[in-house]
Amino acid sequence: MNLTETHIHTLQRAADNPTGLLHRPRLLKGASVDTFTRKLLRLGLVEVVAVNDDEPIWWIGDNGIPQGLRITPDALPHLPGFAEISPTIEAPEANLSTETQSSALTGESPRRGTKLNHIIALLSHPDGATIEDLLAATGWLPHSLRASLSRLVKRGFPIERLAPRGQPARLRMRPEQ
Repeated sequence: MNLTETHIHTLQRAADNPTGLLHRPRLLKGASVDTFTRKLLRLGLVEVVAVNDDEPIWWIGDNGIPQGLRITPDALPHLPGFAEISPTIEAPEANLSTETQSSALTGESPRRGTKLNHIIALLSHPDGATIEDLLAATGWLPHSLRASLSRLVKRGFPIERLAPRGQPARLRMRPEQ
């Protein structure tokens, strides 16, 4: 599948967004917006949804209702970091226990299949994960990973740092008491 960097970047932003809505790239103008949108729709990577005025509007429908685009689960395998999880740590979504999900004091747990959800699954493993594991699993740069970890802590996820001697520091979800 031939996706441009703009397609991939836009889909990644949508996947990281809790609503899954796509924001229109600033550099896309005129007919290129139609071409960009038609390709994503044809491939089944996005779907048309009604949106509110405070959400990204792509066009106004015939009925006067603002329309937006939302990423579909079919798009996730085409994004770097979603298709490949670090082989050093098992990270099935089943590892995300209901206790971990309910530990978020504010907001909701990330949608299934997102990179943030993969981070939580890796951190929920009893041995935790190293920063390198998390970077490999997401394909992010270190500053993006740090920002995501900070957001998780602000949302109430109990992340702790493990630092055994002579080994790289590991992060994990603090077990519920």
